[in-house]
Amino acid sequence: MLVTKKDGIPVWHHTYNGNINDVTEFKEFIKSLTEKISFFSKKCKKITIVFDKGNDSKNNVKNIDKKLSFFVVGSLKPSEYTELFDISLEDFKEEYVTSEGKKVFCAAKNMEVYEGKKKVVVTYSNELAYKNKIRVDKALEKALNQLKNIQGRLKENKLSRDELLIKVSKIADRQWIKGLVEYEIHGTKIASFEFKENEKVYDEMRKSFGKNILFTDDLSLKTTEIVEIYNGKNIIEEQFRNLKDTHVISFTPMWCWTDKMIRVHAFTCVMALLFSRMLVKDARENKINLSQGQIIEQLKKIKQTLLRMPRRKEIITKMTRLNEHQRILANVFEIRKYAK
Repeated sequence: MLVTKKDGIPVWHHTYNGNINDVTEFKEFIKSLTEKISFFSKKCKKITIVFDKGNDSKNNVKNIDKKLSFFVVGSLKPSEYTELFDISLEDFKEEYVTSEGKKVFCAAKNMEVYEGKKKVVVTYSNELAYKNKIRVDKALEKALNQLKNIQGRLKENKLSRDELLIKVSKIADRQWIKGLVEYEIHGTKIASFEFKENEKVYDEMRKSFGKNILFTDDLSLKTTEIVEIYNGKNIIEEQFRNLKDTHVISFTPMWCWTDKMIRVHAFTCVMALLFSRMLVKDARENKINLSQGQIIEQLKKIKQTLLRMPRRKEIITKMTRLNEHQRILANVFEIRKYAK
């Protein structure tokens, strides 16, 4: 392990050739990882905590700001900051390109959030805006059709006011379309109702399509850095999905019961997770822009065929035909040497 300094901040470098020949070498490898984590916890001068929407609150942000002296990057609830959706798309001048090559446009401003000055970034994606519109339009069309069916059968069913109210509200107040349908119930014992699409609410909702609101208390961060840091949480979320995937690492179900066995099982799963991230690292260094899941999926499709020819004793091994990604991955990870 080599430790250097960049701008006064310690940076470590670790070289590992990928070959673990014996138990001693494996122990040394684990020891070096432990040292890195310990070194990071003691020497790191700037730590940023990334919140997902479920953890954003005034109390949580204040606790981190005052008690821990860390920085925060998170996202704000769109319903509480609707005025930010009035920003013209012409003001989204900064551009961020995701790891998948998709463009996200950004607009930033400083404002009071959670009782303190924060840098707020509104992001916009054309692709996400299209998906949001399709989802809302489909949900709205389905709701309107269902309400028409109820309205057409009222003479046969003869519902009371409360029964009708429950049926109508259950449809009109669904996720994605709440507030888009106006309705009014008439009568008591034998009720009827009228409904229509609220175009004004729809126009307001459309302003939010494709947009996300981020914030940070680290005012020194650039706009694109805030977006990149927040998107980085997707890597962590992906690792939790991989741990739960029974076809990748499979932390659960856990077929062991004693504390010692559980610790060993957890350790091997975390090491498998680490090795899978090393695959991504090697791929990125060779300019292969694939996610961890995509790399594993492409590697799973690389297969070896064993051929036994008539009147020949030896078995011939051949790899199946590879696509472009598989061919590059086979070269990077030197897979062909195992197909012998």
